[in-house]
Amino acid sequence: MRMYRVAICENELVQAQFLQKILEEYAQKQEIRFKSEVFESAEVFLFQYAEEKAVDLILLDIQMAEMDGLTMAEKLRAVQDQVKIIFITGLTEHIGDGYRVAASIYLIKPIKKEQLFNVLDRVLKTLPDAIPTIILPTADEQVKITIDSIICAEIVDRELTITTTSGTYKTRLTMKQLNKELNDPAFIAPDRSWLIHCGHIERVRKTAVIMDNGMSIPVSRRNQKTVMQAFIDFHRR
Repeated sequence: MRMYRVAICENELVQAQFLQKILEEYAQKQEIRFKSEVFESAEVFLFQYAEEKAVDLILLDIQMAEMDGLTMAEKLRAVQDQVKIIFITGLTEHIGDGYRVAASIYLIKPIKKEQLFNVLDRVLKTLPDAIPTIILPTADEQVKITIDSIICAEIVDRELTITTTSGTYKTRLTMKQLNKELNDPAFIAPDRSWLIHCGHIERVRKTAVIMDNGMSIPVSRRNQKTVMQAFIDFHRR
């Protein structure tokens, strides 16, 4: 399932939550996923973007406190010309300003669901195909890994170890946080300490699954049927 990372730069919390709700409805209708995050100021967004640069689309309010949306877009375009920007404004006089920062489109407040749906239809078609990724916070850096490369994750003494096709990482995330980040039915829990990707399962036994890297991972008795069914369903897709 395709996932898009969306930043909502809006200093009115009620408006931001409304936009998130519309995104959720659109994602369900189109059978895609949005990972959205709200930023109440341009400065906070730019600070985080400098660290991760993991955004496909920005819903950007022009009239924000301190740094306005246009100034933020100019700073963003200085380092990144691919991310799509949808400007949100209550004033039509700003519309002409967006062209110099290559805004995809303008939405005039109050925003209606049908309007944003139509805009998303147009904008998402222009985005290149992308492989879903997550950002892992490790002890001394942020690491971007593709979701499909994750073989399994194990929690031991509150430390989460993630094994991928290219290496192993220890992260500060909890298992619950990782599951929320992934938000992917391809991942299942054979027992309380493990999370595995069905695409990397080679064989399923009664008490263990054998992964394609040779790892043998225990399956609790109560999860045996669930693991077997998830494995079958994954390969029937």
